[in-house]
Amino acid sequence: MKYRARIALLALLVILPVTHFSTTVWAQNAVSKFGSVGVNADLVSRYVWRGFDFGNSVSIQPTLSYSLGGLNAGFWGSYALAYESAYYDEIDIFASYAISTKVGTFKPILTDYTFPYRNTRFFDFGDDSTGSHTVEAGLAYTGPNKCPITALFAVNVYNDGDHAPYLELGYPVTLNDVSLTLFVGGTKGKCSWYGIAEDEIAVLDVGVTASKTIAIAEKFSLPVAATFVVNPYAEKSFLIFKMSL
Repeated sequence: MKYRARIALLALLVILPVTHFSTTVWAQNAVSKFGSVGVNADLVSRYVWRGFDFGNSVSIQPTLSYSLGGLNAGFWGSYALAYESAYYDEIDIFASYAISTKVGTFKPILTDYTFPYRNTRFFDFGDDSTGSHTVEAGLAYTGPNKCPITALFAVNVYNDGDHAPYLELGYPVTLNDVSLTLFVGGTKGKCSWYGIAEDEIAVLDVGVTASKTIAIAEKFSLPVAATFVVNPYAEKSFLIFKMSL
């Protein structure tokens, strides 16, 4: 019953008048000399992160962010619409800074992962793998237009005794009006964060994302995407749909 109530609420949000969305989009991107504040949300058929399914449920993923120059910081969350999947709900605090150079853009990233429904207290900052906050430090790279390869290297630096690493490579291409991104990512070493039991190299996600924007009205369009991803380590595959509001 609770699942049906959440679906009904979601349907109400999706069918709101286009004029309302037009006003909202303007508010989402209010820009001033003091920076800009973004308010966004994604609806995904599954929350799949680095090859792992979190909750086996349709999820809503809100973002509240602040940007100024190369700085981007804020909060991101994921909430399963299925009540029984609330254990996988997540709130992240993130900050990044984009540095543009002739050879591409470098972006240092810090992410604080928290999972509010795991019976932990938000202000528990213990560093013994039982605290509420696991902090990951990373560096992302996007190549110049002539070679737009993307790369991400990240490692858990707080509240993870294994200091789990992650490396991902991607390459974008465009076909007609559809943007395609090919990607592959994995980890190395024994780590509970990714459920790796042996000291080995594990490929966690190999896939492709296709995205495009669908025009709904003169002043409103709907970004959508589909991702097919395989987790070779877990021998699982997923086809995910995403709609951004």
